[in-house]
Amino acid sequence: MKALAPLFVVLCLACGCALPPITLPPQKTIFEKNPSQLNCVFAGAVDFEKKIITETLSIMPAKVQQAIDKIVVDEERTAEYTGNMIAYCINQGGWMEIHIWRPRLERCIVWHEAAHAYDYHLGLDDDIKWLKIIGDGPGHTEGRSYPSKGVLEKYGAQDWLEDRAVWVEFIYRLIANQSHPFRNIPDFKDARYIQKLGILLEQGFIDQVVHDTVLEAINSNK
Repeated sequence: MKALAPLFVVLCLACGCALPPITLPPQKTIFEKNPSQLNCVFAGAVDFEKKIITETLSIMPAKVQQAIDKIVVDEERTAEYTGNMIAYCINQGGWMEIHIWRPRLERCIVWHEAAHAYDYHLGLDDDIKWLKIIGDGPGHTEGRSYPSKGVLEKYGAQDWLEDRAVWVEFIYRLIANQSHPFRNIPDFKDARYIQKLGILLEQGFIDQVVHDTVLEAINSNK
């Protein structure tokens, strides 16, 4: 892993994640069949929360799980939680630390922040392949609806890091049978959707089985 800048902070807003509190059924079998590869320090999390987080991450590749060094569940939104922030990921010299505000401890938030941690682990200050694909995709304009031009939702339109984290989040929401946009893409013939999916496979955010599942969902659009 190449040298990283001393501090990166990624902000995560609600990211369209209006989901109910976590419940195990009917997703219990999905998570339990995957042995956890997580080896991080927990802080502020009770045993049940640790179990939920560990199960949630278990459906991600081992290299993604192992990129996370610490997960903190915060009782209060401290000074680091600016604006409407509900979670963030910090990279401090290669130490990847995720913070999540307890009232918003949801599976989708865990996947989103894990994507940021793995991005930093890869040491990509700029992912040239992703940036080339984006083209005129990012940047929200008034009246623009999503998915659009390879961007899945408004929150991902702000920059390439959020675009990618939103992609990863929605991919695992599909795998876990949660709400996702992949079967409701008006411009599904835009090559950027499949190109981005391919990069996520290539870089290890997802495995081949997950890639093929999402590809099938995208191709189901008519």
